Amino acid sequence: MPKDRTQKTNPTKKAGTSHPSSQPSASYPGFIPPHGGYENLLAYRKSQIIYDATVRFCDRFIDKRSRTHDQMVQAGRSGNKNIAEGSQVSGTSKESEIKLTNVARGSLEELLGD
Repeated sequence: MPKDRTQKTNPTKKAGTSHPSSQPSASYPGFIPPHGGYENLLAYRKSQIIYDATVRFCDRFIDKRSRTHDQMVQAGRSGNKNIAEGSQVSGTSKESEIKLTNVARGSLEELLGD
């Protein structure tokens, strides 16, 4: 045991330095493909319009305490958010991207049925 317990045995890293594995590797450029950018997708922009219109429609014509009001607003929100989330995971899992896109599609189709 060291006599002086306050003596540090390992030097600490400077604040703000990152772990070497978090920096891009020269041997694997583009290992994780670019992802995100959902704000530029036409489907996302249209889903925002659908969500906003649904909220306004429901607030104007459907009682706010009604289950229908809640279901319609949540379906619009789900479509919008699942497109965004699918775009975010597209860099690591195409399977998840497809599943989330299908969930968004189902939510927006449910809204169409209401």
